[in-house]
Amino acid sequence: MAEVERTWMVLLRDVSDAVHVAGVDGMMAALVLHAETGLVLGISISGTAPKALAGAFDAALTHQGDDLPPAPPDRVVSLVEVGPEVRKALAAASAGSPELIEAGSLGEAEDIAVFNDVRALNAPPQVALGLKTVDAVLLPAAK
Repeated sequence: MAEVERTWMVLLRDVSDAVHVAGVDGMMAALVLHAETGLVLGISISGTAPKALAGAFDAALTHQGDDLPPAPPDRVVSLVEVGPEVRKALAAASAGSPELIEAGSLGEAEDIAVFNDVRALNAPPQVALGLKTVDAVLLPAAK
């Protein structure tokens, strides 16, 4: 079945407690997920929110995700607290003019569980902002 409209779910989190880089005060992680499938379309970790969002948006707009060709979104869902940063980053990324839906809040969201091994999961990540159903995000194991 062909995709009618593309919706991105954008997560932006301060991961400074978990990720440390010499000479960098803070670390932000940004993820772009395909809302229908939960597929990670883009991920970026950087010292600032704008840079992390820019990297994740660039990946989502230029790299094929499984059988989904890169394409700008028709709508974007993010938490209320990061909505303004997401709006600015979308404009800078030339992602068109998607509808931005700000839903939920950080107080309602659950932390992201990180698995270093794909075999630890029995199912693909399922994500719903504000509904406390973030199950997992896959990251490569540290070397």
